[in-house]
Amino acid sequence: MKRDIFRITLKGLLLSKKETTINQTTEGLYASKAGLEGFTRSLAKEVATRNIRVNSVAPGFIRTDMTAGPEKEDAVRRIPLGRFGEPAEVAHAVLFLLESPYITGQLLLVDGGLQLAL
Repeated sequence: MKRDIFRITLKGLLLSKKETTINQTTEGLYASKAGLEGFTRSLAKEVATRNIRVNSVAPGFIRTDMTAGPEKEDAVRRIPLGRFGEPAEVAHAVLFLLESPYITGQLLLVDGGLQLAL
């Protein structure tokens, strides 16, 4: 299991990203995303009075070297949009949150509707 977590601090904004591999169990994946959502909301409430915004991005299956190969294509059938996301699509979601000064405490799922299929 691979975990990559980073934080961007930019003029009163904390933005965290949680990335998980395709091999992680669904239960663990969504439990960790629920934990991230709770942490994001709690921290946003705590620091909002200091004009600090806290948001998170939770990508679904994103096309990378790790998601290449015929065995990974089975995952595509579970995604309502019928394809893996692209790294640029995650970047657009991050940019949206960075440029939205009135959004705080939100977990933005970038997963092609995968959570709708579960």
